[in-house]
Amino acid sequence: MTEASELQRMADDLKYLNRMNYDDFCKVLFPNATANYLIPKWELFKTDKLSFIWSCSTDKIQLICDYIKGEMNE
Repeated sequence: MTEASELQRMADDLKYLNRMNYDDFCKVLFPNATANYLIPKWELFKTDKLSFIWSCSTDKIQLICDYIKGEMNE
């Protein structure tokens, strides 16, 4: 697979994040977070998913990947 087609596949997969609502976001990524921590994260996610992903730790990236895989299989 070429680099361009791999990037296109990843971009297509990221579209599944548009299905994530606030409740899913809290439950999947930040189940124990307080509102003062969670709300800025949610705002960034809503407005700029790529910047949100860049701000994530490896474990959060894995949770995002797991969420996308789950959405792809529905």
